Amino acid sequence: MEEAERIFEEAKSHESNCNNLIASDLYTEFINQSLACPNRQSLSEKLALAFNNRGFLKYKAVDFDGAITDYTESLKLNTSSCITYYNRGTVLYRLSKFDDAIMDMKKALSLDPSFEPAQTGLLCAQQDRENKLKRGW
Repeated sequence: MEEAERIFEEAKSHESNCNNLIASDLYTEFINQSLACPNRQSLSEKLALAFNNRGFLKYKAVDFDGAITDYTESLKLNTSSCITYYNRGTVLYRLSKFDDAIMDMKKALSLDPSFEPAQTGLLCAQQDRENKLKRGW
């Protein structure tokens, strides 16, 4: 478990230094080790964060499907992360899946009503959904 913790911290360090490929590989290594660990419950918070962080790296690499998968895995472990709901909602918005994006933004705001990025994301998704309907798309 200590090795997994070290890998997680190393991944965060590489991510903060914009070494995204290395960070993503390290998050994957941490995730795999954590999932194989019989006592993974003690790592569940970091595991949720690792899925979220790797999802963000996938989003930045324009791997939207991979990002959605990672955000969804993160939310299975931590249903109270407004940031993860916002992140997944942002990807869904970029894919023009406005109804799903709206649901995630609303969930993020139910967890933290003052989270301004989710407020903005919700308004944009609602406006673009209405524009899409008006155009008959």
